[in-house]
Amino acid sequence: MAWVVAELERDPALQSQTLFRLLCDRQPGRYQESQLRTLQRHIAIWRAQFGPNREVIFPQVHQPGEAAQSDFTHMTSLNVTLGGVRFPHLVFHLVLVYSNIEAVQICFSESFEALLKASSAVSGRSAAYPASTGPITSAQQSIRSMPTGAPRQRSVTGC
Repeated sequence: MAWVVAELERDPALQSQTLFRLLCDRQPGRYQESQLRTLQRHIAIWRAQFGPNREVIFPQVHQPGEAAQSDFTHMTSLNVTLGGVRFPHLVFHLVLVYSNIEAVQICFSESFEALLKASSAVSGRSAAYPASTGPITSAQQSIRSMPTGAPRQRSVTGC
């Protein structure tokens, strides 16, 4: 088995059948075809314990009105000025995951209050989903159902 491990470490893509044929060529008459499955099991165990890492992918299925992603971005480094006066601000960026509709709101703090105000302003001006009928009490309420096939829209405003 030491030779098999050395070969697998040298080339992790080697298949069990290839290694079995190489073993049979190295030592004619020692191995039987009935031993191939045993070698395959040993190689599978070795790969699970010591082999190369596998890429893990979790598929994401998004439903309309179920999720949004948001972030605050500090814009100070852009040195924006209004009438020659520096304008330090943040931008709240919201993307509805299913439809990819995005909106941007200018904010002045990265607080829960700013999050609620920006979310409410964004939801209230988008034609793609109903406006908020009252104050938003949770982030979940700020997400409205999107019609299937809704066009991508962008909205940029300030408070």
